[in-house]
Amino acid sequence: MRPLGRLDKALLVFVLPVWLVCFALHVKQARTTGLPVIPMYVSASEDPNGHPRVVRFWPSSLFDTRTTGLEVGDELTHVGELALEGVGPVGFVARVHQVYQPGEPVSIAYRRGDETGAGELHLEARPDLWWWYLPLAVSWAATGVLLLLRVPVARVGRVFFGASASFSLVYLRFYGGPVEQTYAWIGVYALSTAIAFPLLLQAALWFPPELVGRDPRISTWPWVFALTSPLVLSFSFGVPLPRAVASPLQFLVAGAFVVAGVGAVTRNYRRARPIGRRQVKWVLYGVYLTSLPVGAAVVTALLRPEHWILLEVATISGVIVPVCIWISIARYNLFDIDRLMSATASYSALSVVFLAFAFTVIPRVAEAASDALRLDPVVGQVGFALILATAAIPAHRRLRPRIDRVFFRERYALEQGLQQLLEELSSCEDPRELFNRAGESLDRLLRPENAAIYGRAGDAFVPVFVRGRGIPPAFESQGPLIAALAARTRPLTAEGWSRRRGAELSPFDRAALETLGAEVVLPIRMEARLAAFICLGAKRSGDVHTPTDVALLAAVAGRLSSELRRFDEADVSRNKREMYERIRRYVPGAVATELESGDPLEAREVEVSVLFVDIRGYTRYSESREPHEVFSLLNRYTEAVSEIVRKYGGTIVEFNGDGMMAVFGAPQALANREHASVRAGTELAIAVPRLLAQQAPAVTEALAIGIGIASGPAFVGSIRSVDRLIWSAVGTTTNRAARLQALTEELDAVIVLDAVTRQAAGPPAAPFALHEETWIRGLSTPEDVYSWSPVGDA
Repeated sequence: MRPLGRLDKALLVFVLPVWLVCFALHVKQARTTGLPVIPMYVSASEDPNGHPRVVRFWPSSLFDTRTTGLEVGDELTHVGELALEGVGPVGFVARVHQVYQPGEPVSIAYRRGDETGAGELHLEARPDLWWWYLPLAVSWAATGVLLLLRVPVARVGRVFFGASASFSLVYLRFYGGPVEQTYAWIGVYALSTAIAFPLLLQAALWFPPELVGRDPRISTWPWVFALTSPLVLSFSFGVPLPRAVASPLQFLVAGAFVVAGVGAVTRNYRRARPIGRRQVKWVLYGVYLTSLPVGAAVVTALLRPEHWILLEVATISGVIVPVCIWISIARYNLFDIDRLMSATASYSALSVVFLAFAFTVIPRVAEAASDALRLDPVVGQVGFALILATAAIPAHRRLRPRIDRVFFRERYALEQGLQQLLEELSSCEDPRELFNRAGESLDRLLRPENAAIYGRAGDAFVPVFVRGRGIPPAFESQGPLIAALAARTRPLTAEGWSRRRGAELSPFDRAALETLGAEVVLPIRMEARLAAFICLGAKRSGDVHTPTDVALLAAVAGRLSSELRRFDEADVSRNKREMYERIRRYVPGAVATELESGDPLEAREVEVSVLFVDIRGYTRYSESREPHEVFSLLNRYTEAVSEIVRKYGGTIVEFNGDGMMAVFGAPQALANREHASVRAGTELAIAVPRLLAQQAPAVTEALAIGIGIASGPAFVGSIRSVDRLIWSAVGTTTNRAARLQALTEELDAVIVLDAVTRQAAGPPAAPFALHEETWIRGLSTPEDVYSWSPVGDA
């Protein structure tokens, strides 16, 4: 939960008491009067001292409209003992509810021409009906509060809260009792409808919240839909517009609102990242589930008007929408939304076919069969319906994969690819081939930022397969992480290991997992002991590892476990030694020469600044050049970068092709580490492009440099990896620096800093431009970042 600001607290302090009062009044009136409906409309008199006139009665098919003596055009003079002189439509409604007694008609005095008379008005009261609105009101209000607390972008959280709270108040109807109470309800109703629809549309424009960082402008045009309020009041009371005018306008505005909402959601879905798209899918799924019973009720009411009550009952399904909105923000990976949508679409299509058969084919077939077999036609219809329903399950199993193939191609390809991998593993002839086949397939299908397979080597688990950037450290076999994996048979997700903070995970285990970006860790067991495990980072697409993905990965780990049993210990040990030799290239051994002290340094958590450099477009460049050209460029690049980093007191941790990681503030403390890292970064931003222009002038435009700098705690020191100790830095700060470097391309900048570095760096960071509440891939909340690019030939 994010900390609440003053404006957030003010909203809660103002809105919640109002909502609680309205809620209490709604419950009170529902219990005492049943919130009856007045089945007729009246108009105000042209004379300020005149009386309201009857203009229309509601259809008798919808309500009990028994009125003794009243006719259209009658001038109403009294309701009970209350005079109606100078009273308009709203005042008439308030006075009718004031004198109403449950179960009794309301007496009304009228004037018809020169004659006077008395009539009775029977109000339709359904005490049970208004209880159905309570779950809607509560769910929307609760969702609004939760979103205010959980939405990471403050102004978006306020918009969601305002929309949810005002929409909730629409359902809290408390007319009745004193005239002032009905006037108060009309005021709340008018204000809530005026606010709810513009704020709902504003929320749609800002959903998912990640888009606010890209387009922070506040759109004012949604407030056009504040016109909904006078139109709704005119439809209900005939003021301020005649109902005949308000009715078509209301449907026109409602249609425009739907079109605008669908347009906003479609536009945002196309602009959003994969996680944002999952959030949008959750909301659309909730709207779809709500529309099913409502649509069915509408069709039924049109065909059978006497069953209009079904439409009111169907509104209870509206609780699904706020629930899905809440899931989309707080737990978008609770279930696999793609799988839910495909399953729902499949069953919906089959339901339509079932209903079509039920109303057309089954009665005729059942009648013919009943005549031939001399059965009751009802029994025949039930029997054929059961047969058709039984066929729905196998039909669903055949239809859903076809829907996946068309609408969810990426997930369909993943499921098919992993199924193929399970079949291929049985053909592997040794552990090396087994792990390589699994690692390469997982890297190709899931495209994780980092992928590593660890095997046991003596008293540690070391990487035997590596893909991605970063130094994969070894894990002590007696450490907390290995103990946790040894006790599990199911995958350990990022959410799971993050809950093991504190005593259950050592600082090193926690920092190593954060550096690897471990989203899923898969234990591989041989008999009762842990033999290996797979560590998969976040997907490069930015999407999440869904529950379906985790279940499929668990099947892969289970197959690896069973396949390892085919090999004896000698085979496993021999192949591990061979894999260690191949893995050496991922672990630079010359890092120690960068340190002034030649003694091994104990790993510890210290404050550092981490700098990542990467050449964008390098892969395309290297593929089109001779090896000696690529080597020459990398050699000059490595020398230039190393010289600048050392110049400002930094330590180079690793070179990985065109990428480089450096640390400022370790192994020896550096008081001005943020200042030094920014100075080094700005000099690199000028020197490296010049070097690229000299070495590869023909492709300079295709090559660009990106630098990310972050400051904070990191676990640094001599870390065991494979068969040696290396010096490295792991932890959240390292991860953040790498992600800031990746953000340079999106922000069209050369250097991107986090807020901590910008604040502590001093004058060198002054020219950097602020990007408020920017979403950084892999982080759950947006952060302020700062960017800079050299101007001209600087």
